[in-house]
Amino acid sequence: MVTVGDCSEGNFGRDMNALRYRQQQRRQRTDSKSSVECWTREDFCPRVPGEPPSFTLNDIRARIPESCFHRPLWRSLLDVVQSFALLVGTFYCTRYFHTASALLGSLFDGESATWLHLVHPTPSWILSTQALYDAPYVLYSGWSTGCCVYTACLVGLWMGYIVLQGIWGTGLWVLGHTAGHFGMHTSKLVNNAIGFVLHTLLLVPYFSWQHTHHKHHIHTGDMELDEVHIPDHINSLFKSYKHGYLGNEKYVQVCDIEGVRNGHAVQEDINRRISVSNGATTAAGTVSTHRWDLFLMEFHTLLCHYNFLHRLVTYVGNGIFGWFSYLFANASGRPIHNRTKLPTNHFLPNSPIFSTSVYWGVTASTAAICSMAVLLSTVAYYTSLRTVALLYIAPYMIVNYWLVVITYLQHTHTSLPHFSHKSWNYVQGSLSTIDRSYGPFLNWAFYHIQDTHVVHHLFSNLPHYNAVRATEALRAFLGPYYVHSVAEEGLLGVQKSLWRTIRDCNFVSEDHHPALEVSWKAYQLYYTNPPCAQLLNEKQQKAMCGFVDDFGDGDGGEGDDGGEGDGISANNPPRDVGSEVYWFRSVHCPHVLNRVS
Repeated sequence: MVTVGDCSEGNFGRDMNALRYRQQQRRQRTDSKSSVECWTREDFCPRVPGEPPSFTLNDIRARIPESCFHRPLWRSLLDVVQSFALLVGTFYCTRYFHTASALLGSLFDGESATWLHLVHPTPSWILSTQALYDAPYVLYSGWSTGCCVYTACLVGLWMGYIVLQGIWGTGLWVLGHTAGHFGMHTSKLVNNAIGFVLHTLLLVPYFSWQHTHHKHHIHTGDMELDEVHIPDHINSLFKSYKHGYLGNEKYVQVCDIEGVRNGHAVQEDINRRISVSNGATTAAGTVSTHRWDLFLMEFHTLLCHYNFLHRLVTYVGNGIFGWFSYLFANASGRPIHNRTKLPTNHFLPNSPIFSTSVYWGVTASTAAICSMAVLLSTVAYYTSLRTVALLYIAPYMIVNYWLVVITYLQHTHTSLPHFSHKSWNYVQGSLSTIDRSYGPFLNWAFYHIQDTHVVHHLFSNLPHYNAVRATEALRAFLGPYYVHSVAEEGLLGVQKSLWRTIRDCNFVSEDHHPALEVSWKAYQLYYTNPPCAQLLNEKQQKAMCGFVDDFGDGDGGEGDDGGEGDGISANNPPRDVGSEVYWFRSVHCPHVLNRVS
């Protein structure tokens, strides 16, 4: 078992705390040894082995008690009843929000306060929602200590309702998800009936999502066939490599800086590199200035793109629009050759993401969602839009937020690999997920979907209430193939984990990818030989120097124990390039790097 925090690893991804520690070590060095020796393998998160495990799926199942696979209907329905009880109970409390807030405010101003006559004394859901919208007017009309207490209490109660109801709603979604995997009962009909009702109440097209989610489980970690949260590969970011400008032996030979790093460079060697960079022909071949500058611009674009603003927009945008964009536009899904020219979404039965076998299921799901929308519109017509917005839509947005956060964090971490189709297998793909503990309360409220996700991918029909016991039975057996993060727990801790994951997991690449290696060596060349930076403008020079200063000095990736290595190609354990195992990388902006200097 590998227990990790939210640190980063890889050739570009580094944890900021580890960087800060290494920078302090650098300042304290008084000898003349190479700074490569400041980097140790303890600075990085341990990786899940990229090699296939020696055990099979049957071996894993044999370690789980057979009782964990029993799923009596009464036990499953017990959790359904619990979720509805929590939802209804929290909903019922809202009818007393305005009266309870007024009572608390009157303790400060007395029952004869002028603002109290603006608050209706009758408990009611509609009056309570109206009171929230009228709170600014009440506060303006009767400014006093008690009125301020009333307003703060009312707003706080409603915010607590929205967050808490969103958490309960997420738990209900998890139960529908379990039913979609036939984990509620042995009968598929019973499972589909339960899941269809639960997911329709949450505006989820049940059969449509069930179909694509099933394909996600079959192909988890496969860069070509997985269905969701597929990261960008380095080839899509470095077009110059993709089109053959980089990655060839001639270019690597020209940009080789082993002599520079070891302190044996001579002026003639430097001059040769400058002349080649300007388009001169050598025995190794010709490297044009255009191709060289093109690569520099691409890397500089990455530095500017993956900055603080990018992380902020991703953090907020995915939480608000992530689930909608996935359902309506297949966002973060695999590229699909759309021959039908129809929108790629979860609502059209002829959408290219569906097979003909689920045509009527998709149709029924879309019809159910439309019926639910009509029901909500009818309630809004007879009450008010603000009533529906506060009681249903706002908690529904919290549910959508948690769906994106949970699924994203389960499959995104610097210790997890992705695979090409030819190197992928089911067991290894299922093990390329991570269990994340959100703390006792959220683990219980979400029915442990996030801290037992590895065993869920291995055996998706395992009932959720036995997943904890099954996970405990597998921890020791899976060994380094099991990853469990306990770094951040609770509501605030999850946000920290999300922020760090967005920062540290920008794209994936195999360890020895030529574009990755050449870029590293090229910028080391710029840093160690300022004359070679003449092709860069002042802003680019600053960016490159800041990048190499904090990330490099000749060091490679994970596992560099201070000895000689091949720069970015150094890794532990050694990887087979032919296996095409991809790891998350991150390119940090210069101002982020300079923050630790």
